[in-house]
Amino acid sequence: MDDERRLRRDALAAAVLSVGAVPISFLLGFFGINTSQVTEQNSVFDFARYWWVYAFAVLLATVPMLVFTYLHGWVWLRSLFSKRPLHPWRH
Repeated sequence: MDDERRLRRDALAAAVLSVGAVPISFLLGFFGINTSQVTEQNSVFDFARYWWVYAFAVLLATVPMLVFTYLHGWVWLRSLFSKRPLHPWRH
């Protein structure tokens, strides 16, 4: 049972880290390449020019959280309103 908990905890830690790492990696990768969209005359923080890049990075961060909430939120809400434990077969 402890191995299963440790495995779940490690998987959750990896998921949380990837939620932050994937958008940052995308932004660093996009602004680190030489394309016609990235010029040295424009700052990386020029949100008017690069709004779509930042919007996509936010999307990369929010989609996994929304999927996780959709898949596991129902169990949490059900247990919250029914006053029963999440997993009654576990101690």
